[in-house]
Amino acid sequence: MISQFSRALRSLKWSTLMLLGVSVLPFAGLLVAYVQQQHATDVAKLEAQLTAAANTHMIFLRRGLDDHDAFLVGLRPLIQQGASPALLAQILGNEVAAHSDVLDVLLLDKHGNITHSVQQNSLLASMADRSYFTAHQQAPAQDKVHLSLPLVSRQHNGQAFIAMSRPLQDAHGLFNGVIVTMLSIEGLVRSFDVVPRPTSASAMVGHTGGQMLFRLPRIPNDVGMSLPKLAQEAGIVPKLGLMRARSPFDGEERMVVVQVMSTYPLLVTVSEKLSLLETRLSQQIQEALLAFLLFLLPLLVLAARLLRQITRRDTAEVALVTSEIRYRSLVDSLPQSITVIDKHFNILLTNHALEGMFHKPQDCFLGKTCHRSYAHQDSPCADCPGVLSMQDGQLHETVTRGVREDGSCFYVFNRTIPYLDADGQAAGFVEIMEDITERKQIEDELRRSNAELEQFAYAISHDMRQPLRMIVSYQQLLEKALSASLTEESREYLHFATDGAKRLDQMLVGLLDYSRVGRKTSPMLEIASQDALEEALLFLRPAITEAHAVIHIEGEWPSLFASRDELTRLLQNLIGNAIKYRFEGVVPILTLSGSIADEHWTVCVADNGIGIAEGQTGRLFQVFQRLQSRAKYEGTGVGLALCRKIVEHHGGTLWAESEGEGKGSRFIFRVPLRPAVSPSRDARPAESEKNMPIHTAPPPAAAPHSAEPPSA
Repeated sequence: MISQFSRALRSLKWSTLMLLGVSVLPFAGLLVAYVQQQHATDVAKLEAQLTAAANTHMIFLRRGLDDHDAFLVGLRPLIQQGASPALLAQILGNEVAAHSDVLDVLLLDKHGNITHSVQQNSLLASMADRSYFTAHQQAPAQDKVHLSLPLVSRQHNGQAFIAMSRPLQDAHGLFNGVIVTMLSIEGLVRSFDVVPRPTSASAMVGHTGGQMLFRLPRIPNDVGMSLPKLAQEAGIVPKLGLMRARSPFDGEERMVVVQVMSTYPLLVTVSEKLSLLETRLSQQIQEALLAFLLFLLPLLVLAARLLRQITRRDTAEVALVTSEIRYRSLVDSLPQSITVIDKHFNILLTNHALEGMFHKPQDCFLGKTCHRSYAHQDSPCADCPGVLSMQDGQLHETVTRGVREDGSCFYVFNRTIPYLDADGQAAGFVEIMEDITERKQIEDELRRSNAELEQFAYAISHDMRQPLRMIVSYQQLLEKALSASLTEESREYLHFATDGAKRLDQMLVGLLDYSRVGRKTSPMLEIASQDALEEALLFLRPAITEAHAVIHIEGEWPSLFASRDELTRLLQNLIGNAIKYRFEGVVPILTLSGSIADEHWTVCVADNGIGIAEGQTGRLFQVFQRLQSRAKYEGTGVGLALCRKIVEHHGGTLWAESEGEGKGSRFIFRVPLRPAVSPSRDARPAESEKNMPIHTAPPPAAAPHSAEPPSA
């Protein structure tokens, strides 16, 4: 009886609260609708303002570029008809004087040399390496305007500019040079900044080739910034039109409009802080809340009196239901499938992700065993990760192959961890699965590509080198057969041919070594760096003795996880270069130092050799790139590129430092002492395996190498 009365009283209390809530809902709905409508109006207004500003900037910029292009098109007939230098100088000078954004106008002959310029000191300078010249030279039949990426002027005190150019043709229609208008970026900024836009908005002009021209308001070093890198740092995928993204400059969430020109490779963005909308929305919400509270206050007094009478049990039930709803919402929103399985392997709970993985609803899994649902087997496999987790209480990670009812297979990355009952015993386990089928396909493609690369390296080492050896042999036989009739000049020619073939053979050997890094060397194991160093010095003993080199070894040389062959080769190349690139008659002095910090080992090879010219360090680690004459210093240009690849294979970085030519150099590499284990990488399963867990031992993930390119 008491229980029935309690239930009736509770029902009456909740019914009263529901009536109060129903009376409040229409008023609250009106306030919410009003706030939403006002916010939508503010958003639409801002979108319209930004779109209009972007279109205005686009039209303004296009008109200016059209004017400059029209000047090039109009000037070209005069040039092709042989106008006098005085007339051309007057026309070019008038163009520069009439436009504040024109830095200079150049006429280049077909070899890239400047024949006319407003700046007379630029005459006869070569621009053959500039992109605006090579673009027209390589496609002489295409009469198209070319707009370059941001460049740094060689004749105008290093000012930044973009080049607008068109090709010139002679009387026979052949390529005869280029006419170029150098548009100063600072001049473009001054003229661009007068275009109206929202007060606190920012604008940016970029090249579709991936570099920024400038940003308003200006920021340091904005000219030439990499647009893909900025997008990556901001975590966005650029697209045309409207989008919302976090600015990489001030970290603010912004509404952005992106427009791309149809006639020129430029894009314009205009953006505004979303915090303005959020501030406005906050004010509207505060106003709505104030009105709602004035309406709700009398009702709250009555509701408070009723709520005091609700028992703790009712409160606990509400909290439990709320927690369950939140939990289900959280679990169902995850992209990975989460499944709770008891110790008898029955599935107790799962989420929506499992439906998409197996292409059938949750109800088909609940109450059934996991091995029957996943792999259509009557019992768990021998090394089931769930069994292992319940036995040792640890997290287990495997790659498993699942089978759908239609027979199709897919791969999942599987994590299992046990959960305990009230007595602390394993009551089952939680299984988290992620579909990695696409990644497995990509890995298979990479394996196929690596196999092709290995076959290519084999062809270089065997098929391509054999003809070279035949060339050398027959040249030597030819020299021997014609020895009596050969002049000194003929002998020299044969020597050049033989030497070139030998150099090509050395380059092929170097390329073969480069391709074998990480594939044809000793495996990654725990090794002593001191042993690798001693082995490298042993290989270099003849060179050390010949040069009378003095080598100082200091610092820490620890054990680390590495390939012994590759570490020995790395040290041998760096030390060998330090000995080779020395001044004649000067004893080379080398200092090899090692240090450990933040679980990384840093090694520096310092010398007193010929040093490195300023701005040339970026070329050092490229294949077949040489800074010194081959006649003075032998080599193929592969050694330092090989060193860089070895360091990157070990997850490290390599760089060079020098105070200039004649002041020695330092080559420094930094590698982790232990591999960084990534569970996302796994081995390929054997073809004979079917529906069985695949235990993996992933190799260390290689950190990406980043090197700052030399300045233009």
